[in-house]
Amino acid sequence: MRCPTAARIEHVRDNHAALDLELSAEEHAALDAYFRPPCTRQRLDML
Repeated sequence: MRCPTAARIEHVRDNHAALDLELSAEEHAALDAYFRPPCTRQRLDML
């Protein structure tokens, strides 16, 4: 999975526009099913 980047002004605009996205309950459920949280606490990888 790629992280949002802002190498160009268009990227900044696209990333900012994502703040206005509204997902349905079904879309949230689909994302939750696909990107399951870990079962135990774990450290995040450092870049």
